[in-house]
Amino acid sequence: AAGTTYVIEVTLSKAGLASATETVTVAAVEAAVPEVTVTTDFVVKRSPDRNLRLVGAARAAGGGGGARDFAYAWTSSDPGVLDHRLTPEGRRVLVVAPSGLAAGAEYVFTLRAESTVDGAAASASVRVVMNRPPFGGRVTVDPEEGQALSQLFAVAASGWTDDDQDDLPLTYAFARARQTGTSTVTALTADASLGQADVYLPEGAWAIFAEVADAYGATARASAQALATPAELDAARDAGVREELSRLAFEAKTNQFFQLQGGYA
Repeated sequence: AAGTTYVIEVTLSKAGLASATETVTVAAVEAAVPEVTVTTDFVVKRSPDRNLRLVGAARAAGGGGGARDFAYAWTSSDPGVLDHRLTPEGRRVLVVAPSGLAAGAEYVFTLRAESTVDGAAASASVRVVMNRPPFGGRVTVDPEEGQALSQLFAVAASGWTDDDQDDLPLTYAFARARQTGTSTVTALTADASLGQADVYLPEGAWAIFAEVADAYGATARASAQALATPAELDAARDAGVREELSRLAFEAKTNQFFQLQGGYA
């Protein structure tokens, strides 16, 4: 025990010869165990589509020494995760690529730091929960075929859920891209708590995308198809479009206004 003095005596003897005795005194002192910490760049959960970064630190008891006075080694509750590390072994910082992390999984990472001065060692651990994206839903477009620029298409993301109530609420965003050729993805709505929107579509075959995100930023995507057929270009339709633009501007329906204006221009 620390603070105790021990006297160790060793005697050697052989029949017919004189014996010899040696004594040594040993004082037990409290070990100078280093202080080790591990910090993360997130609070509760980590998205599995991003690098996982853990930062370790160690200092000698009493605050002496620096990071270079220690040898570091990381271990994980799932050793295979470390096969996807992006940082060299022996560093106090550990970065793991998304390819080694499973959505919904939990990991415990432990950093062991050993003093290169006196050999004293200690460890610290951190529990990491990987977020699972929303799941189970789909996106629909009604009607699947309608008239370009003069008919509203109702887009809805339904059935999406999350297995952890702390991940709620879910938010939704919609976008479109042409089904053929290289096409730019154009946003139809900004993030919203409601998974539905009424949109105008220019003429053509479209892929409609829904992106669903939870409170921690984990996202899932789904798509549906829609066909916007040509509308007759006559004076009556032209006047109708202008009237609709006026109404949308008056009602501050910005998304629909720019969809109609952009497609009609």
